[in-house]
Amino acid sequence: MIKTHNWRRITQVILAVGALLSFAAMFGPVWVVRIGVVLAVLAAVGAVVAAWREIGHHLVAKRRELADQKLSLSRAHGDHLRGERKHNAAVLDTLRAQIDRTNNLVDRLADDVSGRRAEIAELRREISGLRGDKLSLAAQVSERDDHIAGLRETLTVREA
Repeated sequence: MIKTHNWRRITQVILAVGALLSFAAMFGPVWVVRIGVVLAVLAAVGAVVAAWREIGHHLVAKRRELADQKLSLSRAHGDHLRGERKHNAAVLDTLRAQIDRTNNLVDRLADDVSGRRAEIAELRREISGLRGDKLSLAAQVSERDDHIAGLRETLTVREA
């Protein structure tokens, strides 16, 4: 295959040769002039074909360049997404660890609250028993105070 810069050169050569031959045919008999016109048309067609091939090669080169750019952008984007996924995974791991620590703390506190509630219930039962004992003792104290008052009265009467 001919390289792109060679097609440009070929186009220039075809146009130059065609122009020279057509110009040279202009000074001859009618049949030479007609051949010159045909040569000019053939040179123009050849130059157009060579120019289109050059344009085609430019298009292919640009498409390849754009495809390479898209590929490199796609790779860069993929690398960026991979990095972002790794970062997000690290954040999720940190959050999961924090949630686990919080759940463990909540479980420990719930166990502690249950233990304290049981202790409170036991203490309330004990308080209720102690209140009953207090009333009983208060009644005994009152009974003894009455007995002591009676003894004092008796003592005061005997001493008098």
